[in-house]
Amino acid sequence: MKRRAVLCLALCALMFLATGCQKAEPKESPSATGGDLTSGGQTLSGGETPETENPSKEEGSVSAGAVVGKTDSAGKQYTEKDVFSYKEIEKVFGLTRADVVALYGEPKQVAKSDFENSNIETLEYEGHLFDIDFTLAPETGRVFNAEVSDEKLGLPRGLKIGDPIETVATKFPYTDTDIIVPEGDGTGYIKMYGDPTAGGAYGIIEIDGETPTAAIYSDEVTSVTFRFSDGMLASVTYTMKLN
Repeated sequence: MKRRAVLCLALCALMFLATGCQKAEPKESPSATGGDLTSGGQTLSGGETPETENPSKEEGSVSAGAVVGKTDSAGKQYTEKDVFSYKEIEKVFGLTRADVVALYGEPKQVAKSDFENSNIETLEYEGHLFDIDFTLAPETGRVFNAEVSDEKLGLPRGLKIGDPIETVATKFPYTDTDIIVPEGDGTGYIKMYGDPTAGGAYGIIEIDGETPTAAIYSDEVTSVTFRFSDGMLASVTYTMKLN
């Protein structure tokens, strides 16, 4: 509880400054009392439909969606003690082009490229984007990057679009809340766990001046990025590195 309170105070302080209610120079790093990462992030997995008060009822959302949730495919739950693992969102990367069209309809725009020698098609929608790799699955394609601003796919750990940044941050571990500003231009990040410059699993909250803009959790191979607008969760990006 003490660590949760320290984190919320640090985030609330940033949000308070960002609203213009208080003008001050960026302060030195607040620090939370550290805790152990007991799980190592190896028990996480995505899968079941998240338990939300208002699940999506839009056309197509039942046929292929709700692939990310609060439990893995075997019904195993995970907690804020677990670092992020690809297993939480792996089903996103099993979606085919047909699955995407079933969920979102025909795209408004389609672009093709051969990025990193891959055969890639990008489907663009209003507020959503899907990058599909046809290199290893030439007939169906497989999603390797998805940017969405709704809950058709479900969100990790039962999160919802519109959740405040504090809710997102406290769904994941935090052994540190030091503020790192490496460029000197006002942009930087709050280091939650791990180190993005050293490899391995990490979690950070990006800041622009005094405003938190995104929370990123990665296990090196995959990542989930939560983007915020006015302190509220506005969109989610699921990304897997191409070989």
